[in-house]
Amino acid sequence: MENFDLLYANNPAPMENSLALHTIGYGLYIVITRENGKDSGLVVNTVSQVGSNPTVLAVGINRANHSCGVVQRTGKLNVNVLTESAPFSLFQRFGFQSGRDTDKMRDLVYGRSENNLPILREYTNAFFSLKVQNT
Repeated sequence: MENFDLLYANNPAPMENSLALHTIGYGLYIVITRENGKDSGLVVNTVSQVGSNPTVLAVGINRANHSCGVVQRTGKLNVNVLTESAPFSLFQRFGFQSGRDTDKMRDLVYGRSENNLPILREYTNAFFSLKVQNT
């Protein structure tokens, strides 16, 4: 696991809907972050609940990814839990190109959560707005 950072993140506010935690399982997730006015994100397959009071999630992100550095510098991330109907094009967008030189959010339907990070409006079961506790 030397190529990965586990980001332990605590939900900044009490969980309004604990049912969202039931969407975590073996699946795929889009992690979205923001730095210097630019949104970026990546596909991850490792999200686990590791604490319940307070709610703590561990998110595995490859250190080589641009978004990993952004998350480490800003301490903020949104985890979008993808549905089984998510199209391959979404994985191509967030998994096969770098946010260093690509606007991954272009032409997507999304909103913003209270932490001002994007949340996908399509192909998601739930999302988590997180603050990094440690890496």
